[in-house]
Amino acid sequence: MSSPWARQYDPGVPLEVAVPPATVPGLLIEATARAPEASALVFFGKITTYGRLLDQVQRLARAFEDLGLRPGERLAVLLPNCPQLAAAYHAVLSLGGVAVLLNPLLSPTEIAYQLKDSGSRMLVVLDHLLPHVEEAAQEVDLEHIVVTGLSEALPWPLSWL
Repeated sequence: MSSPWARQYDPGVPLEVAVPPATVPGLLIEATARAPEASALVFFGKITTYGRLLDQVQRLARAFEDLGLRPGERLAVLLPNCPQLAAAYHAVLSLGGVAVLLNPLLSPTEIAYQLKDSGSRMLVVLDHLLPHVEEAAQEVDLEHIVVTGLSEALPWPLSWL
């Protein structure tokens, strides 16, 4: 019972793979236990190790929990691909929440629509995108907005610039 696309596979590529019974937060914990000093993220040359990433995730999860995020609730993330996106995503999942990833290119109207449609009460946003969120927030009831900047994720001298 071969699939039509199987002919396109390179030799040795299996048709099926076993998916481990693990969660995404569990995989981060396992990777950190195996190699805490290994590179988890590289952003403009600045390396974040698994140990450092897990620490950031755990601290951010505690902050989200203190703000009232509960299992099953949605938290929107309006960030480009950056270390803060990875930390926020893992933090939300570790609490049993739902990460609602929004495209940073959305207009304020589109942001408002996505926030309403998803039921997100909280949002993590890049400081440069905050004006869009402030405009969108006129139509949406957000309880908390967490703002971050890229400078803290950049290496010197980019962080200074």
